[in-house]
Amino acid sequence: MSPDPQFDPASPFDVGLITMHDPQHMVAALPYLLGFHPQRSLVAVGLNGDAHPAHVVMAARYDLDHDDVDYPATLAEHLWSAIVNQHAVTAVLLVVFSDEVGVAVGYQPHEALVARVEEYLFAKGVQIVDVLYTDTERVWVYGHEFADSPWHGQPVLAHVRDEVAANFVLAGRAPVANRAILVQESQFRPSSRADQLTELVPDLIQAPLTDPDRMLEACDAITDLLLHTGHLSIRQEAFIVAALMHLPVRDLVLFELVPASRSHRLSAIERLTQIAQDTPDIYAANSVTLLAILHWLIGDGARANVAIARARAAEPECSMAQLIETALLCGMPSEQFTNLFGGAVSKESCLGLASAPAHDNSDIQ
Repeated sequence: MSPDPQFDPASPFDVGLITMHDPQHMVAALPYLLGFHPQRSLVAVGLNGDAHPAHVVMAARYDLDHDDVDYPATLAEHLWSAIVNQHAVTAVLLVVFSDEVGVAVGYQPHEALVARVEEYLFAKGVQIVDVLYTDTERVWVYGHEFADSPWHGQPVLAHVRDEVAANFVLAGRAPVANRAILVQESQFRPSSRADQLTELVPDLIQAPLTDPDRMLEACDAITDLLLHTGHLSIRQEAFIVAALMHLPVRDLVLFELVPASRSHRLSAIERLTQIAQDTPDIYAANSVTLLAILHWLIGDGARANVAIARARAAEPECSMAQLIETALLCGMPSEQFTNLFGGAVSKESCLGLASAPAHDNSDIQ
């Protein structure tokens, strides 16, 4: 069996944002849902076929290029387990993004892989709505237009693109040009700020955070900085990085961020992305893992994958990063993770305290 496929999951935060009107609208919408314009990819779109028109429940991008002969079977099995089974999907739309059109009359790009996926899902009783091919400018339907008119297809019209773009921009989503650009967003960027942070963190790591009171103070300070501060000073960034290297503090902050509103999650993502860019790998694992979790919780699986890959590379033994990597690969719905933080349990009770102590964060500037 070939290795697990490259898998970028995505889910709309508003399931009514994307509906299955026609192939052109779907092709125009997928880059916004994924967060980047896919290239040489198979995108599987999980639908709630009971709604009219059908709503998108889940989407995932897979690499098309793979040398292993077992890859089509591996991809098909993963698609079933991670999308259809995990997310109660009732129907699937498959979209191949590439640029191989017009090679010969009747030629259907990546036909063997598509056929294997169709066969596997059909055997599982999953409805295949359609199988599309696009070079982003035009759309073909496998088994139809390819045989009759392989060079033309149906154009994705400008007014369709504009309509889709307007809906997503209003919802706060815009794609980058490709996955490589997206990868760079959470990578370390050498700079004078990074040099300052690197000098500050070692001393801050030594700050005593061994008793519950100090841990709660650090948690509350970090949460306030991530959610309510417009721009972090380099000292504030260094404090966050150093404090999160204490695992109880990291977990307490996670306890605060997971139930947060979408707007608060977006604020924290903005701060943690800047921190990721300023923090060398030696100190980055825990803060970047938090960034990955927040991306996952807002349905941005591609950015979650990128961030967790950096966390795993920075600290291979980080158990939280291992857990999130596995959850992403398995297609675990983020709601299941969020539910772990529900109920009446408080962060104070996690440390055996009755209530949080008063604290003063004025020294964190």
